[in-house]
Amino acid sequence: MAERISTHLKAVLMMEDLSSEQLQFSQQDCLTIQDFSYRCNRGKNEEGIVGGLTGSSMMRMTVRLHELSENKKFYDCLLSRVPSPFTIVFNADFDGNGKLKHYENAMTVFGYVVDVQEHFATQQPDGIRSAQMNVQIDIQLATMVFYGKDNNRTLEIIRS
Repeated sequence: MAERISTHLKAVLMMEDLSSEQLQFSQQDCLTIQDFSYRCNRGKNEEGIVGGLTGSSMMRMTVRLHELSENKKFYDCLLSRVPSPFTIVFNADFDGNGKLKHYENAMTVFGYVVDVQEHFATQQPDGIRSAQMNVQIDIQLATMVFYGKDNNRTLEIIRS
């Protein structure tokens, strides 16, 4: 029977390393990712064959905050001199206690936050007034680890 893969991915962010053995992801600590993008590149030799090291790469993500005070962790990373972990989990299922039970795929990136932008919007659906804050984060990547159903792959990124 063919494996069923969702066509509507939902992504959540945890600021932890998924490979940590004692880590217990909690649903209340996850933030919803609105969108993210990254670009990795490798050089070509004189014959035009791709090879060599993966060059310096950036990741940009927009995260929806539950509370306005949650942006502090991103500013702490902005001031940090060591790479911070950011784990993106796709189609996460949580048990009755709110702990991570299953996920489709995931990736953990380690990097340096180089820019934080806040976007505050008020929405008025059906006359109800609510506020939402999104934070856009730019991360200079150092390492990416992909967690799939079959295996894990690590991509070391060389900073130039």
